[in-house]
Amino acid sequence: MQTHYARRTTGAAAGAGLIAALVLALPAAAQRVSGDNRPFGNGGVTSFAPVQGRGYRLDASVATLYDSNILRSGQGFGNFGGYTKSDFRITPRASGAVGVMVGRQQLFFGGEFGRDFYLRNPTLNRNRYGAGVGANLRAGRTCEASLSGEYLNQRALLSEVATIVNDVQTTYNYNGSFNCTPPIGIGFGGTVHHSDTRYDLATRQVFNARSTAYTGYLSYGLPAIGLFQLGGGYTRVDYPRRFVVTAVGAGGVTGTNDGLDIYNGRLGYRRGLGVRMTIEAGVAYNKVKPDPNTIFFPVRVGQLVGYVPNTRDGYGGIGFDGTITYRPSPRITGDLRLSRDVTSSPTVGALYVVNTLVGADASYKIGPSLVTGIGGTYNNRDYRGSFSSPEEPLARSNDNIYRVYGRVTYAPRTLYTIDFEVAHERRDSKPAIYSTAGTTAQVTLRVKLGRG
Repeated sequence: MQTHYARRTTGAAAGAGLIAALVLALPAAAQRVSGDNRPFGNGGVTSFAPVQGRGYRLDASVATLYDSNILRSGQGFGNFGGYTKSDFRITPRASGAVGVMVGRQQLFFGGEFGRDFYLRNPTLNRNRYGAGVGANLRAGRTCEASLSGEYLNQRALLSEVATIVNDVQTTYNYNGSFNCTPPIGIGFGGTVHHSDTRYDLATRQVFNARSTAYTGYLSYGLPAIGLFQLGGGYTRVDYPRRFVVTAVGAGGVTGTNDGLDIYNGRLGYRRGLGVRMTIEAGVAYNKVKPDPNTIFFPVRVGQLVGYVPNTRDGYGGIGFDGTITYRPSPRITGDLRLSRDVTSSPTVGALYVVNTLVGADASYKIGPSLVTGIGGTYNNRDYRGSFSSPEEPLARSNDNIYRVYGRVTYAPRTLYTIDFEVAHERRDSKPAIYSTAGTTAQVTLRVKLGRG
């Protein structure tokens, strides 16, 4: 897993010019994603928007989505289980967060509860809920740390799934990080992240995945030249419901759960160019080692079953990440992001994924209450160590997922907003039976209470 290292900076007034440039140039909005996909780019320590300092926030929303291919079924599939391919999904949801200050330290809590209603496929109706808790800690003038954990439970509508099934995805995330980065001079930091993804349906538990990532970095920054980072990381991935045979003998077979080790190193750079632009770029090298390296596949010949050894290929290659944010005027914002890394594969039958992302988003503020925008994303998912499963009769080797969208957001008051988005998405897959396309339209009404 290529890791994006800590990027927050605090400190003395001597670095105020650099810090102000970085803060003022932060993007107003990131790229829009499909369905329940993870945010494009980096997310926060939890899935719930934080409260700054002491305060609370309570949000209520209703999202009405029309999707011409809500099942995500490829062209080689009929209507799976008698479901209707196009449908409306209505999701009322309430969420909230609380921040409590204890001296200079902050404790925070967040949670949400909602329900997905499928008008044409009511058997897919399902509650969605989650909760998160954590702490933001400060020491001295330049050091800070965070600890957090969250629990999420939902039926996920994802771009890469072969076809939606009546299943539930449960995710546990635990994070820890520390960062001592002064505005001038040498800094250092590190992170630990553990993620555990589970499925209820027995036929999909082969996708269950656990990963633990450790990263560390050194940095050096000056207002005149920007911030440099040099770091590295190690990620351990385990698939606890995926048994592989490692030895064959007279007494039978022995084996273990499947897994892999990912190593990477990264050199990164960040700088604010005035108050209008921020650039951030990194280049990395990723190394993947399957564990175990050699496994045995069963082969049936007549009434006999034999085992054939297979040495699995690892991976070594260049990764990268980059972000350019540009604000030529108070009305216009542009954002470009790209990355390439290696991750586990908790949704498609594969040992790991070489994942390339590119996204661009531009917005224009027509007036005090009205913002319009357009954007697009591209995701290449190169599946390594692929295998078939009940939902995927042929092993998948590659996805190219394209999405373009337009949006309008109306916010006459800080109390509520109305958001409308139209998008088209296409997935070109190998093999082609998983290729699919669909058009969506979504209207979301949000009401916000509280402060912070």
